[in-house]
Amino acid sequence: MKKMFFIAAFIVLLGSFAFGKDYLKTGNRYLPGLFDFSEAENIEFRFEKDILDIRLFKKSNRLNLQILAGDGCIYEGSIDKNKEISLSKREECGDNHKNFISSQRAVYEGNSLFVDYDGYLKFSGDKLDSTAIPALPDAQIVTYSRFAVVPVFPTKIYRHGALGDSIEAKGFLIFDMKKGEITKTVRLAGSNVIEQRMLILTDINKNSLPEIIATVSNPKNGASVVVYNIDGGEIYRSKPIGRGFRWRHVFAAASFDGENTEIINVVTPHIGGKLQFLGVRNNSLIQTAAFAPVSSHRIGSKKLGMGLVVDFDGDALAEVIVPDTRHKKLLVIKKSWEKTEKIHEIGLNSNLCTNITGYADNSGVKALAFATCNGTVYIYKAGMHKP
Repeated sequence: MKKMFFIAAFIVLLGSFAFGKDYLKTGNRYLPGLFDFSEAENIEFRFEKDILDIRLFKKSNRLNLQILAGDGCIYEGSIDKNKEISLSKREECGDNHKNFISSQRAVYEGNSLFVDYDGYLKFSGDKLDSTAIPALPDAQIVTYSRFAVVPVFPTKIYRHGALGDSIEAKGFLIFDMKKGEITKTVRLAGSNVIEQRMLILTDINKNSLPEIIATVSNPKNGASVVVYNIDGGEIYRSKPIGRGFRWRHVFAAASFDGENTEIINVVTPHIGGKLQFLGVRNNSLIQTAAFAPVSSHRIGSKKLGMGLVVDFDGDALAEVIVPDTRHKKLLVIKKSWEKTEKIHEIGLNSNLCTNITGYADNSGVKALAFATCNGTVYIYKAGMHKP
């Protein structure tokens, strides 16, 4: 009971913070707005414990940092004008991992969809209702307006283990948070699985409704990127990698030409990864540009946030920041039609160990942050050098 209270309290407390334009809810790691490294102030400090992950948010009108440490505790502090950060340990320690970066609970107009302690989806609206559908054990619920999407039906038929275990989802369900009901349950055919902890919701077709982006894998052909409409119907698909047990990390969708939305993924991020831009052509997903080599994930890790899409050069078009293959540098990659180029590079004093996190509000991207495996935290605050 004590553990349940702490986790429930943590979720409630997170809900009181302002996360701005929160890519954590939709799964789409795209922050709209400009972030100029040349105009940003860099803050670096060492944290005395192992760092599992970090996040930025606004609290009491101040930019705050949270660190999830190896001891299971969360440390939090505000970032002041003198580049001083005083971190204090929150009272609850323990199993904070699942709900630190993203959540196993979605809330809409007072209604709540969540994964219970037996691994089943439940809905709490006018009354508590169990769906009797098992969620992926480490599933993360993503939302877009009233819609929630969850990977479900755990299976061991595809024992790749790229994300830390041999359990993947055999399908997903779409939930209408306003009506409090499942609108569609999708179960993949044959040996296909969803090799993803969270799906991505974004409006690719500009029809004011979200589409669902998934990584679908099988032992014969490996991973493809598949897009479904909000009714659960497949509408676009990429070519598969062509070899079983080869993964692609899908993490964002944005416009890189001011008009069309393209999907960002890293093909085989563990073995000389290729940053691939996928656009819709003749009802298929076709590569429009690529950059190699890069990475965006460490084999066996559940962290899926080592890539982010932001406008880094002020042209109102998005760029991508990802690690190099050794995770010792961060590279900013720009796409111009079919060409790509590196426009910025950040050297790290050790391997990247956390998500690349950011905070943005209606006036733009305010900060980015990440940390290395030797305990160094890097924070870039926007606009600090402007007169």
